[in-house]
Amino acid sequence: TTTLFLHTKICKTAKPTNIITWILCGAMTAIAAQARTNILIFLSFYPLYAAYLFLKSKNIRSLLPLSALIGAVFVMVIFGSVNMQQSGRFHLIPSAGGINFYLGNKPGADGMIPVQDTFANYKDTYEDSVLLFARQEYRKDMLKKAQEPKEDPSAISKYWFKRTFNTLRLDPFSWLRLMVKKTFLIFWNYEIPSNKSFSFIIENESVLLKFLPVRWFILFAFVPLGVLMARESGNKNLLFLLIFFLVSYIISIVIFHVSGRFRIPLWPAMAVLAGGGLRNYWLILKQGKIKRILLFSATIILLSIFSLTNLTRSKTPSFARDYWFRSIANYKTNNYNSALQDIEESLKLDDSDFNVQLHYGNILIAQENYNKARDIFQEVSTHYPRLYLVWNNLGVTQEAMGDYEMAYRSYLSAIGLHSESIKTLENLLLLELRADMFELAEERIILLNKLDQDNVVAVLAESFIEGKHGNVVQARELEKKAFRINKPVALWAQQKLNSKSLEKILFINGSKK
Repeated sequence: TTTLFLHTKICKTAKPTNIITWILCGAMTAIAAQARTNILIFLSFYPLYAAYLFLKSKNIRSLLPLSALIGAVFVMVIFGSVNMQQSGRFHLIPSAGGINFYLGNKPGADGMIPVQDTFANYKDTYEDSVLLFARQEYRKDMLKKAQEPKEDPSAISKYWFKRTFNTLRLDPFSWLRLMVKKTFLIFWNYEIPSNKSFSFIIENESVLLKFLPVRWFILFAFVPLGVLMARESGNKNLLFLLIFFLVSYIISIVIFHVSGRFRIPLWPAMAVLAGGGLRNYWLILKQGKIKRILLFSATIILLSIFSLTNLTRSKTPSFARDYWFRSIANYKTNNYNSALQDIEESLKLDDSDFNVQLHYGNILIAQENYNKARDIFQEVSTHYPRLYLVWNNLGVTQEAMGDYEMAYRSYLSAIGLHSESIKTLENLLLLELRADMFELAEERIILLNKLDQDNVVAVLAESFIEGKHGNVVQARELEKKAFRINKPVALWAQQKLNSKSLEKILFINGSKK
């Protein structure tokens, strides 16, 4: 919105001669592209607008909008340098275009919500599931072809673009039908959710919005009248900007995929034109020009019907994801009762996503309902046996219920799928110390310190072992160090170690000892 506002300010002037403002406009577009790469299509506005102004005035200064490209390149170089510091590779823009293009155009795409071919198994820290899926599938395919996979995000993105084009060549007519469907979905009044959607907020969270006329079909119905009014009496430079922004951005959404959050940037520009259309309609009513009143009224009614009607007969997605995302927000703020209510509503609407099931189990763990949480994780593990996280969480519930042997086996299953899982290594380490399995525990400590320098659990475990060996002073120093690093985690680990000792766990690496 800020970027568009800056552009409207400079396009209002008949002679745009402020080179600094144009450079700033280009810079703002490039900044916006770091979050929404598809806005890069708007960079074509600057040469086209410069040509448009030059043809009107034949003045060389009309080419100043081209200087916006300088600002855009400057910002992208800065972000490229930042990316190089973080990933070791120079990238002018984010490199997720390829995988988004694939998910939005692959065979079976519904034009609404991008769905991955297989689930992505992220490790201890959260990663975007789409980018993780892109890396995992790319690596698998490269190894299958006996080629060396690259870690370069640009190489991964190019791979997905190539894969998509190769797929589309096999059935171009199906892809064209998909494009027609996605074009309609842009103008459909229904908002396709991808997070907590605007329509969910209207229905479940805001009484005020239920009565305010904030609806997509209203904007869509009045935009043509706004365009007509601007052509007749408005600022044509500004009209050129708004129409170009809307058309180019709509094209970028349709080419990739359609969802509510991608359509949000269209609202401000639509509102400007729709506001002018509403004023135009009011003026015609006051003038009493019957023919124009009938024509305008018919246009508004027909466009409203078009927007409100589900012409593609698409199955409208439920609010399952909306409830899920709100549940996550409640969970992170320790509002577990509300989190539980939301996740149960989500599961009533759609119980097919294992991520929702995992989150449900985590809420139950937080509420100490271990029995039910264990049942959920066991059910998920039967459908997704190679999902590391479910085995770790299953072990947590089994340990909390006192079934230490089964918990140990679950942790071993998790570590077998992800040998460097810090969470699982910590859980194994604490169990092994309580069972006097010091040789294995010391191996875990070495690996934990390698993966996470000064890991709190590892430091406290060293303190525990030193204490067992009678080195009281060394044990006390290590304990103090652990509490200095992270007191809450140190308290949690200390409580585990101070609980009752266990008989030696019999099952190690799946075999009875």
